[in-house]
Amino acid sequence: MTAGGGGGGSGGEDEEDRQSQRGQQDRQGGQDGQDQQDGQDGQGQQDQQGGQDGQDQQEGQNQQGGQNQQGQQNQQGGQDGQNQGPGTAEKVMTAISVVVTVLLFGYVAWHAIQPPSDVPPKAEVIETEALSNGSVLVRTQVVNRGDEGLISVTVEAGCDQPPPDTTLSYVPASGREQAVLVCPPGTTDPNVSVSTWVPA
Repeated sequence: MTAGGGGGGSGGEDEEDRQSQRGQQDRQGGQDGQDQQDGQDGQGQQDQQGGQDGQDQQEGQNQQGGQNQQGQQNQQGGQDGQNQGPGTAEKVMTAISVVVTVLLFGYVAWHAIQPPSDVPPKAEVIETEALSNGSVLVRTQVVNRGDEGLISVTVEAGCDQPPPDTTLSYVPASGREQAVLVCPPGTTDPNVSVSTWVPA
């Protein structure tokens, strides 16, 4: 009875040892599975980081390539502008030359139709009128054909000896002023003229 009980007790201890060993193995297996899972997660994170780095590097290369291409285009545009520069400058100089030539011809033509400054003034008869004493009143007009005024103009009529005359104090440039002369009775052609004048 005592031996049997001892055998039973030993068998129970063996069973407990086996269960304890099995529990340790299960725990070790769980730990190994967890470590394997952690390794896989770490590997996935490294792969993801590597993919991100590769993508960043690709974007950097693309951006660098875009900048190089833009720089080449700008440089090419600058060269094209320099090549076109002389053509534009030449056109501008040609236009300026044409304008200057036209202005010069216009200036010469304008002066050609203008009376010279040394053109003498001219006197002309406007009308004659017989006075009560028989004398003839001659109304004359002095025309200044020059481009500067006259500070003194003397008009005379060839109707008597010495010829009657009168002096105007001022005749403006390209202007007209009237004067009155008196000729002897019977005068029909007073023949007025400018005898002297003084430019301003």
